[in-house]
Amino acid sequence: SSRPLLDELLASLDGQTGELPPGAVPGCPRCGGPTVGNVRAGAWFLHTPYEEANRRAVKWIGEVLREKRRLVVLEVGAGFSTPTVTRFPMESVVRAGGGRAALIRINPGDCEVPADLPRAVGLARGWDILRELRDVQNAESSALESSVREVEEWRASLAVATTSKSPPSNSLPEASRAVQWQQFFENLR
Repeated sequence: SSRPLLDELLASLDGQTGELPPGAVPGCPRCGGPTVGNVRAGAWFLHTPYEEANRRAVKWIGEVLREKRRLVVLEVGAGFSTPTVTRFPMESVVRAGGGRAALIRINPGDCEVPADLPRAVGLARGWDILRELRDVQNAESSALESSVREVEEWRASLAVATTSKSPPSNSLPEASRAVQWQQFFENLR
């Protein structure tokens, strides 16, 4: 299992930058050479460990959409390296949800959202914004005791970093917009 190694790496992770200190990246246990994570960057990617989670995600999303429940897709860091893995499927899920689904896209460089998604916002920030959002949520939960002004100032500063809607050309090509979200998930294998 890779869990002990992952736990060790997470303990070394710099909470501010999200980086590992020099020398913390492990080498191959056999040859000492550099290691590479199991990321979709080539034919070496192994999808098998993720198939069950993929099936559960498809089932859950399908249930939410069939039951016409509200859904918020929080997408963090999905750019255009492999847009058919996260970016386009999540846009497709939000389209399928109609007015009951929303997209929050967090990415410092590729935060644009398609103009055809009426309930979508792109935030030009990194993953650290999640901590700030949690803090705002906590502040709002106890608004009677905390400073409402601080929350409003934070929201005002966030609005400056919020992007406008991009034309559809910055996202899923027009001809592919009809692709159902289930097909994206199926094609991951």
